[in-house]
Amino acid sequence: MTMSPEGDLVVWKNRGRPTGEEREIMNCPKKLKAELDKLKKEIGYKEGTEILLALSVATDEMVRHVNMFPEVFYLDVTANTNRQKRDLFIMVVKDANGQTFIGNATVIPSGKRWVFQKIYQSFFVHLYGRVTISRNRLALTDDDNAEWGAFDNCIKTMNCYQDSTHMLCVCVFHALVMGYHEQIHPHLPRKQKKKKSGNQDKTLDGKSDLSRDGEIYGTIIYQWLQSTCTDCESKEEYDRSNTELTRFLRKESTVDALGSECINAIVAFHENLKSKESKLAGYIRKEVMNCMDACTTSPVESNNNALKHGPSKISSNMNVDNATVRLLDGINTRLKRRHYQAKRELNRRNMASQAPTKDYIIGKGQALSDRNHDRHFHMKSAQIGPNTFVCWDFDDLDPNKIDSHLKFYLPDFVRVRTITAEKYEDGKCFFPCDCYARERVGCPCACFYKIVASAKVPLEKRTEVGMFDVRMLKLFNSHYGDTDKNGTNTEVGDLLYDAQSASFRNEGMGVEVTEDLFDLIVDADDGKYPKLGEGTSDNDLREALWVLDRQKKMCTTRIDLEMNRIEENPDLAEEVYGTEDIESLTKDYENEYHSGESVLISHLNKRMQESIEAASKKDVGTNASIDRPTDEESDEMRKEWVDSLDNLRKDSRVTTMMLGILDRGIKICVAECWSSVHSLFGEQGGGVNCLRMYGETQSEPGRALKRKKGIKG
Repeated sequence: MTMSPEGDLVVWKNRGRPTGEEREIMNCPKKLKAELDKLKKEIGYKEGTEILLALSVATDEMVRHVNMFPEVFYLDVTANTNRQKRDLFIMVVKDANGQTFIGNATVIPSGKRWVFQKIYQSFFVHLYGRVTISRNRLALTDDDNAEWGAFDNCIKTMNCYQDSTHMLCVCVFHALVMGYHEQIHPHLPRKQKKKKSGNQDKTLDGKSDLSRDGEIYGTIIYQWLQSTCTDCESKEEYDRSNTELTRFLRKESTVDALGSECINAIVAFHENLKSKESKLAGYIRKEVMNCMDACTTSPVESNNNALKHGPSKISSNMNVDNATVRLLDGINTRLKRRHYQAKRELNRRNMASQAPTKDYIIGKGQALSDRNHDRHFHMKSAQIGPNTFVCWDFDDLDPNKIDSHLKFYLPDFVRVRTITAEKYEDGKCFFPCDCYARERVGCPCACFYKIVASAKVPLEKRTEVGMFDVRMLKLFNSHYGDTDKNGTNTEVGDLLYDAQSASFRNEGMGVEVTEDLFDLIVDADDGKYPKLGEGTSDNDLREALWVLDRQKKMCTTRIDLEMNRIEENPDLAEEVYGTEDIESLTKDYENEYHSGESVLISHLNKRMQESIEAASKKDVGTNASIDRPTDEESDEMRKEWVDSLDNLRKDSRVTTMMLGILDRGIKICVAECWSSVHSLFGEQGGGVNCLRMYGETQSEPGRALKRKKGIKG
């Protein structure tokens, strides 16, 4: 793009050296013309000089790759790439294997909005065509209003951009990480002992200077903020998560641990994130086709680094022409290497899978499909109508990830997926699922595999090549856009392009299956519903329908589900939570607003501490030399709790989630029990008996005889 002597913007859009036939004068508003005149005077060029304003380049290999993977654009600007101090704007795409490549490089005169407007309106459309641009579904940038504001304008004004969505980078140094470390981290509680000079974020032993509360609460706050941007799948979940965080910050214990200054900083940052809901909320990208859950601009950042430090690196010591040639050579080398790698992959056999599609699908695509197939073993399902299925997994909780009772405050949403069977007049059959994993990733979801398994479909018939997006085919990566010696598209190249066009026409329709497989899954021979899937009971279905009904109006967390289980089965209150008082549990639940700790931990912990106090009540504060409690009392208490826990684990009504929470929570309970012991006997000890409660018996003779030095003695 140049500025003519008359002050007009001129675009040269042909290959090679510009000619007059490929010259196009663009319409410029008066305001833009005034800016161009000002720029010309600032540079100091003579009247009548034609100025090169921007240079946008894309080789044949770059255009081919963008045409293959147009769904997500990663956009960013990098500096220090040429001697003329012109910034470089690059657009990056990611292929089905997860590898990233530069699809466009543009040398820009400035970072003003009109520059990016011309790139999106003119350069991209001329280089890649309106069809390819119309297939873009998501563009990710950092928080530069000039960069993303121009893209939003194109979405509103150009037909080829109308299906695109712009979002901000969630994590890497933009919306969340940088803001968190600048606005919240400095206000977290610190240890008292710090270095007097040098790095103030380190203590004398070189570790983080955050106190114990600072580390725990800081981690929880960061994970909470991140979850609103990545894990929430609906507007209701997003609002619920924000509401829960606000309640958590208002809790007296949170204020005491963090202080009002830190709380105010968190609230201000949280409100700032909420104001950018349309650019950050995770539920907005839930249905984006082939986005692979993209939420950061890391791909473009990594390519920025490769530009300056890779084999074909460029620097500020090079002129624009030399830097551009070197840049394109490096990009083409990587793209050709990837093309050759795709052709070699055609002859490789996948020995890690037993699926019938393993020799036709790329390794990553088959691995994602196999993972989803394995996940269905943990799910439950039911066919509730002739063409309607539901799937769910309420016990998918990893206890190893719960390292603090504060984790229970994080909203952990449970969801019921609905799958419908749809058969069209042209004979095509689809199974759309509202988890939208097929749309985002390009392979069948775990929900689909669950209903296929429940229909007793043989293993070798559960997966078909047509279920995958065309980008997952080995042939697509190796032969897309192939031409013969005369430059004419080959038959395979044309077929792959047609298959890609069909995938966009079928966008959002779910997993495509053959008619034979469709009939096997639906199987409406007796017309009796619901039909329970493998490992699913009537009680499981009743729970799922309760959650499904709430999904239409609100959302459900695991704590909501646990409270519903207690209300339906009051015996759980005594056997799991240590109380028969349902009203007490419900009151705690309402007061703490689904905190988790009060319901799942505090009642059990309270019973343990009451046992300690009861055993030593007879001589607390009177005579420190009296044995308290006796060996027999300690053994009896320990045996009682071991038996209780054993019975709890054997109870069929206790879910895996409950056991996982208790396994992690018991450590917290024991720690608080030690605190009670210290308050009764003194932290330095003084009793003459052996403390053997809850498996804390020490094998060393000296420690087994007396407790004189507190918990470490």
